[in-house]
Amino acid sequence: MLEVNDLRIAYGRVVALHGLDLRVDEGEIVAIVGPNGAGKTSTMMAISGVVSPEAGRIRFRGEDISLVPSHDIYRRGIVQVPEGRLIFSELTVRDNLLLGAHVHGADERADPDLEAVFELFPVLRERLHQRADTLSGGQLQMLAIARGLMGRPKLFMLDEPSLGLAPLVAEEVFGLITSLNRRGMTILLVEQNVRKALEISNRAYLLEAGRLVECGNAADLLESDLIMQSYLGARSRSTSGSLQDDFT
Repeated sequence: MLEVNDLRIAYGRVVALHGLDLRVDEGEIVAIVGPNGAGKTSTMMAISGVVSPEAGRIRFRGEDISLVPSHDIYRRGIVQVPEGRLIFSELTVRDNLLLGAHVHGADERADPDLEAVFELFPVLRERLHQRADTLSGGQLQMLAIARGLMGRPKLFMLDEPSLGLAPLVAEEVFGLITSLNRRGMTILLVEQNVRKALEISNRAYLLEAGRLVECGNAADLLESDLIMQSYLGARSRSTSGSLQDDFT
């Protein structure tokens, strides 16, 4: 579905991404993980057309979209839920949702999509006419995801969906991502919770300082020495007496 080849992104003299190759197949959850400043969000912004790549190629369903404007990429079915949610706080829940559906035309055409969203997020129906700034942090994240779903994504990109959420609320968000994927949605996930991202993904890419360090099956990466030592607070298997000893 999505192919990224030799993608390079720079902001002036600062190179954020050094020649990334990445693939997302239809029906997958693919995670991009790594520390702050690794180039994860820059990758998503290039795919969604917000940032123009300095070099490389992005293909979606066989079509080169490397230099396609962001609004046209949205119409093609690539929808990004950005880090920080970027909800319009002064608008109602309903108006925020309808903004996600604007590409489809008149408001009345959005009614079936609203009903589908309310099945996933009943609390949004209850708060439909409230201003967004009256919602809790978890409800705001639900609204951000719901607004993205209103765009009828073919590829749904989620940037740090658990950031700033209480652990129980974050678990609900991860459960929702898994549920959407089971319904057939293809998902590209950037997530600071490395363990959880790998647990729910099919494949994953580890970036550090704008470079690809490891990639492959998510379950295998979850057991790799680099991931265990750097991100999961565990010791290398080669220096441990048993699997039980690996985790601190």
